[in-house]
Amino acid sequence: MKSYTGLSAVRRIFNLATAANDFLVASGAGVFVKKTLAQTKAILGVGVTVYEIKLADDGDKVAVSTKKEIGIPIEKTGMNLINAQAILVAPSDVVVSYQISNETDAVNMLTTQITIDIGEYSSYTAAIPSVIDVTKDDVVTADRIGITKTNAGTTETGDMVILTFSPP
Repeated sequence: MKSYTGLSAVRRIFNLATAANDFLVASGAGVFVKKTLAQTKAILGVGVTVYEIKLADDGDKVAVSTKKEIGIPIEKTGMNLINAQAILVAPSDVVVSYQISNETDAVNMLTTQITIDIGEYSSYTAAIPSVIDVTKDDVVTADRIGITKTNAGTTETGDMVILTFSPP
């Protein structure tokens, strides 16, 4: 990967972009790197869809086996699940867990469920992060995606699951 700094970057900038879909992206003060269209879209988050699914209102508790579903619209056909996280309003006295499933295909989309550790507010800090099954991560029009709470404590409230989908 070529990069240039200072005035030399101005003189050489045209040498970096060698194809119609090349983009120059700043990677520091006066430093540019060449990226493809796909890489630039990923940097900008273009095409990514985030669903925030509340399983309960902020002060409410959610029991084990509580399930919510979302439907996949035609515009999202072919996208892949790339991230699955959860957040609580009040932390739990046990490890809380959630499974994501494609109800239409009757498959679990995670090989390791989303977990929120004791006393924590989100799965972003979980000791064991969720793992997406890359053989079951794709969605098509009218797929029903289920979010199920698989373990619950007595103190957590306001469960919300965040699912991120991206084009392949």
